[in-house]
Amino acid sequence: MLGLTLLDALEHLLRFRSLRDDLVKAVSLSDRMKLEEILGKLVDLRVVAKVGEEYRLVNSLRALEVVHGMGIDVSRLLRFVEWQEFEKYVAEVLEEEGYEVFHNVKRDSVKRFQIDVLAVNSLSRVALVVECKRWSRVLSSLAKLVDAARNHVARVKKLAQTCEWIAVSIPSIRRARIFVPVIVTLAQPQNPVVEGVPVTSVVTLRDFARKVMDYVEELGCAYEKNRCFVEK
Repeated sequence: MLGLTLLDALEHLLRFRSLRDDLVKAVSLSDRMKLEEILGKLVDLRVVAKVGEEYRLVNSLRALEVVHGMGIDVSRLLRFVEWQEFEKYVAEVLEEEGYEVFHNVKRDSVKRFQIDVLAVNSLSRVALVVECKRWSRVLSSLAKLVDAARNHVARVKKLAQTCEWIAVSIPSIRRARIFVPVIVTLAQPQNPVVEGVPVTSVVTLRDFARKVMDYVEELGCAYEKNRCFVEK
């Protein structure tokens, strides 16, 4: 078992949600110091718990965000993320960045639509309209991403056109001047903006949430004005 690589060990941690000390010791010496550094940071951040002779994964996407931030390519590890934890993590990140988050926002009558995550920031006056796409690989077909972007723009237009109805159950949307569509994927996209829609991976979502207006102003991203906005 000797000669495991750093990514072999991280894949085991993500796949089985645990990693034993004997497997850490089986990692080649050239990678072991980096692995121990990563595991130490994950434990410090309570993303991984050390229980006896075993590391137990607590939050896979938080772990991927940390590992990515330490300069490791996480593309090989993304396939072990489940749909439910993906969408939940997107919401958690946005909440941590000061957004009020609403799940599965939909309208079932005229101008039907459904939104995975709607996040309102009362300070920046921006509402992010998030479409979660569990794509763990960079798309080989740009056409598929273009279709997703166009469909999402249409979805956001419907939200803007029916904002009065949505505001009945989510009055917070009146605090947003604009609705900004964004697609969040697992894999790092090759194109940061497609058909005017920002596309960000889940591990870079936090940075996007902080700089969303830079995308709108500098990259000319699409948005819809919120005619239900109320200045307070």
